[in-house]
Amino acid sequence: MKAASRETVSVTVELFGHARLVCGRKEIALQLPSELTSSDLAGALYTSAPSLKGVVVDESGLGLMASYTANLNGHSFLESSPLRTEEGDRIFVFSSQAGG
Repeated sequence: MKAASRETVSVTVELFGHARLVCGRKEIALQLPSELTSSDLAGALYTSAPSLKGVVVDESGLGLMASYTANLNGHSFLESSPLRTEEGDRIFVFSSQAGG
């Protein structure tokens, strides 16, 4: 039996704060599953931006660090349940901790 292939789309991941400083880039273009979870995003960042390992992405590459979150187009937060993504979507990765 042939495994079902997952449809992918081109998205832009925008990094903020410490993530941007560590990576040295503002944006990363990625091909991601059209049904995207935070684990999918973490795995792609783990591979494409090794400097984010242990800072934004956990050492296993299976999730974001507890202090980081990801948001799709400013509307929905990525979690374990998949969100539908489309060509040209933007994912924002930033610290989930706020100070003042």
